[in-house]
Amino acid sequence: MKKTFLFLSPTLLAFVAGLHGDPADPSKVDSDYAIQGEYSGTVKGEEGDLKLGCQVVAMGKGNFMARGYVGGLPGDGWNLTKEDTVNASIRENGSVVFENDKHRAILKEGAMEIQTLDGKKIGSLQSILRKSPTLGAKPPKGAVVLFEGASTENFKPGRMTEDHLLMEGAKSVKLFRDHRLHVEFRLPYKPTARGQGRGNSGLYLQGRYEVQMLDSFG
Repeated sequence: MKKTFLFLSPTLLAFVAGLHGDPADPSKVDSDYAIQGEYSGTVKGEEGDLKLGCQVVAMGKGNFMARGYVGGLPGDGWNLTKEDTVNASIRENGSVVFENDKHRAILKEGAMEIQTLDGKKIGSLQSILRKSPTLGAKPPKGAVVLFEGASTENFKPGRMTEDHLLMEGAKSVKLFRDHRLHVEFRLPYKPTARGQGRGNSGLYLQGRYEVQMLDSFG
């Protein structure tokens, strides 16, 4: 059976239909944005050095949620079982301190120091920025390139932002049956929102099946 490959790249798409309120302008975000992200490193455990990952989520107005992953970040060693969630706020010195019943994590300037509750350092995590291995993938031979940031001629209606992102409501002129679709998209930064309000949109296949695009980080 012949397969059809559809590409909506390399330009990222702006799917914002269904979002609650206007998405944040990335150039005008709060200082919490720089703290949110992934951290990876090692800590000393009972059986030696242990890899540990942490996802820090901005919850708005200096509040954060941290989710720790024993074994490493999701997709980088996490064993899918051991995790811990802790909430914290920024302190006057600019640090964010997370605590559970056994450990303390002090986050400041892109690094997280892990301590016991009596202040003994047992490890550290560094801020990292991971990228999907398929980000910016080149269309395979014979692929139908629907959008690459230059024209919306393959969509009706089709609209594009000033910075060459395909906007919501676009429907492809061509119809497809069996296919493989590569899509790159952006989600808004909305730290004070909760649940699907943090970024809820989607892409419909054949006008029937929705692939949801949600901010599920952390």
